[in-house]
Amino acid sequence: MLANLHKHRNKVIIIAGDSNIHLLDYGKATQCTDFVDKLTEFGFTPLILRPTHITDHSATLIDHIFMNSCHAVTNSSDSGLTRPLNEETIISFVGEIKRVDWTFWLQSEDADEKFNAFNDKYTKIYNACFPLKKPKRQGVRDMKPWMLVWLCCACTR
Repeated sequence: MLANLHKHRNKVIIIAGDSNIHLLDYGKATQCTDFVDKLTEFGFTPLILRPTHITDHSATLIDHIFMNSCHAVTNSSDSGLTRPLNEETIISFVGEIKRVDWTFWLQSEDADEKFNAFNDKYTKIYNACFPLKKPKRQGVRDMKPWMLVWLCCACTR
């Protein structure tokens, strides 16, 4: 099936399902590792990275959404705003991240405080390098209100 998708490589493709393959077992269970490696080989990335089924005694990641264009997800939102994700903004982001003195999070012993300090710094840099912008709607005809920007772009290719 994946080999047949090669002819559609310029389109946004989403593979979703409840495969009951526990992705948190990647590297430990052959079935899981083979599944993820095969999808990755064809350019697909998992969009769900945290457990989808949580009980008082277990947490599993068995519901999956894989996509061949994470850029399309990054550029979509309910507000219609997008973030410029291109080589220039990525280089800027990487440079800003490298310039941060990450030792600031050592000031606290509390894991939540450390995470919040890291998240605040990371989010500030992310928002500065990838600011929300109103997209240019060139060539999009008959846009339906339920169509996200990335879907309209995919339809015009």
